[in-house]
Amino acid sequence: MRKKSFAFSLYLFLLLTVGSFSKSPIDVESAQSENNKEEITIAQDSPTELMPTETQKPMDEQNKNEQVFDNEAKTEELKTPKSNDEMLVYPQRFVPTPDPIRALGWWFTSGFTVQPKKDYYIEKGKSVTIKTKSDRNTGISLVFPFTPQVYDWYHIDAKNIKPNVDPRWYSPTSTFGQTRKIKVNGKEVGTVFYQLHSWWTYGVNLHIQPNVFSKVAAVHTLPNPVNASSIKLVAEDDYLYNVKGSDNATTLDIIPDPENSTGETSYRLKNPGNANIATVTTDGDLIANIEGLSGTVTVIGEMKNPDGTILTDTKEIRIGGGLDDQSVYSGEDVEFKLLGKFDQSPTSTKWYRKDGVLDPKEISTENNGKLIIPKAKISDDNSQYYAELTFNYEDPNSNSRKTKIITTNTATLQVTDSEPTILVKNDIFNETYDDNQNDNQAIRSVAKNDIIHRKINIKDESKYFETTEIPGTLRIPYSNNEKLQTILIDGVAIPNSKYSLSQLTDNKEIVFSNFKINRLQTYEIELITKVQNHQNSIFRSSAYFENTTFTGLTYKKHAMDNSIYFIKNCIEISTKPINYGVRQKLKGLLIERKDVMDDFEAIHILDSRRMKNHVQLYLTVKEPFKNIDPNNHEKIPIEFQYYIDEHNINEITDKPCLVEETDEGESLKSLTWSKTEGLKLYIADNQFEDGKFKSSLCWSLLNTPK
Repeated sequence: MRKKSFAFSLYLFLLLTVGSFSKSPIDVESAQSENNKEEITIAQDSPTELMPTETQKPMDEQNKNEQVFDNEAKTEELKTPKSNDEMLVYPQRFVPTPDPIRALGWWFTSGFTVQPKKDYYIEKGKSVTIKTKSDRNTGISLVFPFTPQVYDWYHIDAKNIKPNVDPRWYSPTSTFGQTRKIKVNGKEVGTVFYQLHSWWTYGVNLHIQPNVFSKVAAVHTLPNPVNASSIKLVAEDDYLYNVKGSDNATTLDIIPDPENSTGETSYRLKNPGNANIATVTTDGDLIANIEGLSGTVTVIGEMKNPDGTILTDTKEIRIGGGLDDQSVYSGEDVEFKLLGKFDQSPTSTKWYRKDGVLDPKEISTENNGKLIIPKAKISDDNSQYYAELTFNYEDPNSNSRKTKIITTNTATLQVTDSEPTILVKNDIFNETYDDNQNDNQAIRSVAKNDIIHRKINIKDESKYFETTEIPGTLRIPYSNNEKLQTILIDGVAIPNSKYSLSQLTDNKEIVFSNFKINRLQTYEIELITKVQNHQNSIFRSSAYFENTTFTGLTYKKHAMDNSIYFIKNCIEISTKPINYGVRQKLKGLLIERKDVMDDFEAIHILDSRRMKNHVQLYLTVKEPFKNIDPNNHEKIPIEFQYYIDEHNINEITDKPCLVEETDEGESLKSLTWSKTEGLKLYIADNQFEDGKFKSSLCWSLLNTPK
């Protein structure tokens, strides 16, 4: 068993270390870049007629040996932005791989995120770097983490492209000798096309990983220099993730105007102190940290023209974990938005909230890339949020559907109070009368000429508010029953120039339009009024302070409601007509009222006296029965009889008859009769003409000590 294991290990070691090398018709120079492991230099002076070597076979012969490729050579006819209108044919050694699908730094498919530019322009004798960036499905990378990436650059001179003849592409070195970017030296005027084939391998010709193919680039070597008039700095991505294992790099490029400018480019950070957040190479590769540091770095792109002039442009790149911290004022809506590039939308999203040491709680399943928290409260301050995204995708390694769950960073919400914490307290007193039922919030049995005293205390209790002085408007309502007497602030009477009086529909209002409250201070405002009339029976109101928040909303700080219960301080009597209907004229007839019923309210009495003295209610005949005919004033012999009950009967005449009285402290109640009680008519004699008759009675009160 040990011998077999040793033999297998030895074979694998040889397989991983042995490479193949061959000659090339292209002059390959040593790289002079900062990182010679990622860049090679090619002298662009390919002869007009090149014969393929044993390892550089024409495309049709290579296709026979490269069984893992199923790409056909194609051409695309496009006009290049040269000084003339010459038409160039853009050949393809391979069909370019579709752009990869990425989300939150995870690669779901393989491909190029940085493609070569379509056209590069250099002055003869100068050089240019063709940059690419490619990667494979992240799931494959996790399964095969140590497989190296191989780059094979193919090129063809435009002079070697013949009509109706398959173009012959050449690879200048072995597959183990190239990198994702190459430096091309322009030694001859003309155009050469380049295309990159890359894959991942365990050894020579052992293609167990996906193959990716770039788009075609054309390098135009010009005989004379071309100066740029302006430049624009662009980036593949403007948001990078700071999480280990994510795609945390991007490539920057300078787009000159005109496009065929031949100046030299370079890149640097505007603030070198941001190097802990991200670094950038002189040829435009920017790499973010993977330590969770977030921030924004500004990159300066520079082009030095052949005439020595220098043009610059800047580009901001943000570094983060997918969510930004948010700061709002209370009452504002909060939006947490997923940041970065999403080539594929998540299948589902779960949003979580975390408060202190408590376990996270799922709060939303919105799958639109953002979480909305309406009207943030101070209690939301320092709460934390993160998203859990689920992706269903096609795994190219296993040709099966798989699921990947990705979690963002945790973002913190900071909430600042948009309103000051103002406490308004409103007490009310009746300085004239106290019925022992009053409290500081309600006074009862308030009558004419009473003095009402209001005390309004305003205090700032803000803990999170940022302003030392709070200007606003103080409003103190009072009823239409009252007339203003005096206003005091902190015990000092103030002139009427310090306030205004508003007459509203249902009440009046004292307005202090520029009332300023200093931080953590207390103020006392006193309002003294006198009751003049009785327009309202009940009046409820509260003083309030109002202002505008930082967010432009109007807020009001109300005190608790005060209530005033007004009375007329008297006995009010209202009577109703008594109808006896149409009756026969019979001597000795006792006539009942027409609406004979129990609980007939003959007199409605409202006794609102504050002092309930002994009172007596009397009834007298004011006018005896008379014919209503104005030409006939005959008095008829009909008497009123008042039945206290069936056995107690009083005759009602023009002399007062006592029908009700109260004890000391007792309210006089409404007078109600049963069927057998109340006023009845008695016809003493029927010797009078027929007709319609009426009479009037008088109810009177007598307030006397008992």
